Amino acid sequence: MNKLKYNKRAFGIVIFGLVCLGVSAGIFFAVDFDSLATTDNAPIGFLYCFLAVIFVAGLLLTTFRSGSIIDKQHNQLIDWWGFIVPIKTDIHRLSDYKCMQIVYERQFKSDSTTHSSKPTYVNRIYLCNDQQRVSITYYHKLKKAQLVSKKISDYLKIRKIEYIDTTVNNPKNLKEAFQYLSDVLKNDV
Repeated sequence: MNKLKYNKRAFGIVIFGLVCLGVSAGIFFAVDFDSLATTDNAPIGFLYCFLAVIFVAGLLLTTFRSGSIIDKQHNQLIDWWGFIVPIKTDIHRLSDYKCMQIVYERQFKSDSTTHSSKPTYVNRIYLCNDQQRVSITYYHKLKKAQLVSKKISDYLKIRKIEYIDTTVNNPKNLKEAFQYLSDVLKNDV
């Protein structure tokens, strides 16, 4: 096993993109545009623009990709993003990173029904050194983030795993994280 690969994209976004593509294609093929063009009050231009916007949004949501590749053989951490194929890559030397962090942070997710945003919480995994940190991936469940961080730390032989809770008012996850870290430290000694 020379490489570990992680994607930074939620499966729900792909499903939503596929729904946008399906709805726009379905409307385009179901509506008889010739009969609409002959009536005086039909907003045919608006319908075309609406379908185009929905189709492009669906296309972007289904084709956008981002992720990280940890290549121990070449001593590289490759952070990339793109559409179908990587467009931009950042390459970091693995030997520069001596610790890992699991950061519990709040992100805002927009709610289309109430036109507001509500917080959602993720556990983001970083490789870090004194000057910077690089995001590897994220998970909504702490247990999954802990398992993945343990796998990466074993692979890279990193002994220092830190847990940072950026939301002050969530003692349950903080208690679980400290218990996990104390268990890891007991097993490593």
